[in-house]
Amino acid sequence: MQATDKDFPQRGIVYSISTGGASQHYPNIFWINPQTGELQLVTKADYETTPIYILRIQATNSEDSSSVTVTVNIIEENDEKPICTPNSYFLAIPVDLKVGTNIYNFKLTCTDLDSSPRSFRYSIGPGNINGHFTFSPNAGSNVTSLILATRFDYASGLDKIWNYKLLVYITDDNLLSPRITYWILRKNVYSPSAWYVPFVITLGSMLLLGLLVSLIVLLAKAIHRHCPCKTGKHKKPL
Repeated sequence: MQATDKDFPQRGIVYSISTGGASQHYPNIFWINPQTGELQLVTKADYETTPIYILRIQATNSEDSSSVTVTVNIIEENDEKPICTPNSYFLAIPVDLKVGTNIYNFKLTCTDLDSSPRSFRYSIGPGNINGHFTFSPNAGSNVTSLILATRFDYASGLDKIWNYKLLVYITDDNLLSPRITYWILRKNVYSPSAWYVPFVITLGSMLLLGLLVSLIVLLAKAIHRHCPCKTGKHKKPL
């Protein structure tokens, strides 16, 4: 902006912001060049917190002053990332789980300050070997469920891994610049027929405990054998 002074001789004009421009974190996010009147941003404006700023700009010479009101409208942009809960999770599922099952009723809930609940898309990146997992719905909702898409097949050798670590992409389709956040899901697939696993663990624990007790007994005997303590019959009467 620029002010003029009709007095002669003309005196230098100094520009300043008298009121307005405050945000949650800064006393004023604007700065005005005192010589030229050029208005500049000191920091990034946030549409979600303050969409409109009303500034009072003052122009002063050595004897008088004048002021004008300037309204600054902040244009919305897609600058907020989706936030989803839970942000990580661990599940253990049976190998014979039925296709189409919502795995343990697990749901993912997402929010975004600058997007509507219908603007989210979900996809699973690396880790979804053989496409066993999917989300439903995969778009158009801020709440989605984890679904078993295809059955596991370890018998024929199609599936070889038992632990899945899924990287989930949540995309915000609001406006023209989508934002993506990442959500990690860990899965452990176990077989109900593997009854011997807890048996082996229990047996090993018992063997280790028995070995420890034997070592303690041997140590106690060795200490007793080499102890120089005198018995009561060697004591002299008072």
